[in-house]
Order: sequence, then structure tokens, then C-alpha cells
Amino acid sequence: MQTETLRNGTKVLVTHNHKFGADALFLAHFANVRRAETVADFGTGCGIIPLRWHDRGHRGACIAVEISAAAIAQLTAAIAENGIDHITPVCADLRTWKTQTLFDVITCNPPYFTGGIVS
Repeated sequence: MQTETLRNGTKVLVTHNHKFGADALFLAHFANVRRAETVADFGTGCGIIPLRWHDRGHRGACIAVEISAAAIAQLTAAIAENGIDHITPVCADLRTWKTQTLFDVITCNPPYFTGGIVS
């Protein structure tokens, strides 16, 4: 596992399977969450979007949902390493996951595949 450090010092843990690209950083910036908003990131992967929001000053409740237990473990470790208490990782399949929470902002950065047909 490697560590990437964002502009304001927030650490993101990345692996070969769970990493991020410029598109996730663009989405985090475009979403422009405010400090206290209740937010969610669906398909969070290594948690780059919630971690970038944190790096930019977001401190409201944040739910980070991901189907991969390995990615959630990475995000959980990053949250602990950064001493963050407002990001909640959730390992779940969005097709069946339910919540009563109302969100001000929800992002979803779809996965990209490098060729072939995905069924």
C-alpha cells in the first residue's frame, strides 16, 4: 500500500486495485460541498472523494459506500491515520443498501474498465 498526500496534508492510501485518477479529483472539486453539509459518495473506492472534501475543509457527516471490502479497509485505515471522525465507510451493494439519511450532495464516480465487455 502506498500513501498519496493531498494539498492540505490529508493522506490517501492507494493500491494497484484501489487508486484514483484526475477524474475523481475533478468530481470532488465540481461537487463543491460546503463545510457542514451532509454528503455521500457512492462507489467510493479508496475514498478519494470524501478525503479530498475533508482536505478542502468539509466537516459535516459523510457516508462513503463501496462494495469492495478491501477498498473499505483502505479507507478505514486512511480515516484512522488522518484522525477523521466525520467520514463513515459502509461496505454495501448499492442495489440493496438502504438509508433514511437525507443528503445535500451525492457523488458517484463510475468505475472505468480497460477493454473488453463487462457483463
